[in-house]
Amino acid sequence: MKFEPVAGTMSAWLSEVPAFPGARFSLAFPEAIGDAASAVWYTTLVPRWERQEARIWRATGRRPGELAYEMTVDLSSDDAVVVSYTVENESDRHWENALAFNCLSCGGARDVRDHDCERHFTGIAGEPVPLLSVPRRHSTRPTVQFYSTAGAPPATDLPFVSAFHATPDVVLDPWLAVCSRDGSRTVATVGRPAAFLFHNREYSCIHAASGFGAIAPGGSATAGNDMFFLDAPPADALTRMRSSREVGV
Repeated sequence: MKFEPVAGTMSAWLSEVPAFPGARFSLAFPEAIGDAASAVWYTTLVPRWERQEARIWRATGRRPGELAYEMTVDLSSDDAVVVSYTVENESDRHWENALAFNCLSCGGARDVRDHDCERHFTGIAGEPVPLLSVPRRHSTRPTVQFYSTAGAPPATDLPFVSAFHATPDVVLDPWLAVCSRDGSRTVATVGRPAAFLFHNREYSCIHAASGFGAIAPGGSATAGNDMFFLDAPPADALTRMRSSREVGV
């Protein structure tokens, strides 16, 4: 797979994906990071990208007096991208919950993009289900939706999420997926652990926000996200996803 960081931004392009020839995926990693009550958003922080090895990249970013983070992107596998974060609280506030809001956009992948949400999937109690079968809470932004995840605080308890008023009363497994138009291949994102899930039909993007839990001033925590690009339908893709570093699916 070919990974191309966009210099000076919290984003990258992913292409030459074996299961999706010709497709180009957009990654905003992270689109926001830090305190769930006062996250640092994309474009407001300038990270530094460095290539560590042939298939490993590192990004570091800092907002003095607020946070510092290090992110490793590992492309050692031909069907997955493994992202690991360390976040440090440089503020004088206790962060009750910290997050990294990770965006995987399928808008540039013709065989995958799904603005109508007809090919989106998630899991409930370990079983894959179509996302359209899950209740929605409609808001002033009808294309977006947040979801609570098993093992995490209710998403509505997070100021980052509650401000959108778009979270139904349902608890999902920590992953979202989109299958190809022919139903034979799957793109998925999994939180390690997931603080919540999010998708936006407008951009055909799926997010599994990494959850760091509470971080005291001067403290740090780790979490991650795995993305999969599989030559398998969603039900079969779960087997591969479950093999990845205790992601809890």
